[in-house]
Amino acid sequence: MTTAMTTLMATGDLVLERKDATSLLAAAAPVLAGADLVIGHLEVPHTGSTVSMSTDVPALPAPPSALDAVAAAGFHVLTLAGNHVYDFGGEGIEDTRRHCRDRGLGTTGAGRNLAEAWEPAVVEHGGRRIAVLSVNCVGPRESWAGSAKAGCAWVEVVTHYEPRGANP
Repeated sequence: MTTAMTTLMATGDLVLERKDATSLLAAAAPVLAGADLVIGHLEVPHTGSTVSMSTDVPALPAPPSALDAVAAAGFHVLTLAGNHVYDFGGEGIEDTRRHCRDRGLGTTGAGRNLAEAWEPAVVEHGGRRIAVLSVNCVGPRESWAGSAKAGCAWVEVVTHYEPRGANP
């Protein structure tokens, strides 16, 4: 049985719309270095694609080179299931996942179809396997993956204070 402690650290949205994003993460890197597993949310696709989807408020893509700074800062897993993941369609999702993989960054929450979008990122540390999931519940619904459609993992949340089917 493993008794060693594993330290997890998670950040919020990463929006790195500069080719050299190192300066944006430089101050955080020493803090992140204190964790065994660092998780961040990649808010926008990192792609050179010019395919633009009709989503709620599309964001600009970030340059794939910005992911070098993310890896150098010590991130291990990036969650992708957010409201901008589909702004550049399936091509933007695949580009982002590939560019992350090329830098040794795990991803979860988006894929070529719903099954792939639900696959966890699995990291091993200290004899433990740690699975990370990323799921979207706010939309836009156009970004949600289907059985044969790229997009993000999603779940419908029904609360007592909003009508079913509301899209905040």
